Amino acid sequence: MQLTFGDAEGLGKPKQTRREIFLAEMEQVVPSTSPRLE
Repeated sequence: MQLTFGDAEGLGKPKQTRREIFLAEMEQVVPSTSPRLE
């Protein structure tokens, strides 16, 4: 079995949900412009 780059990157990390991945990508596209809910 061959590991893809995505599989290798995910080793040793808790699995992200699609929502978490989406939010992380948006954070890179538009860094720190959205107001935080705290």
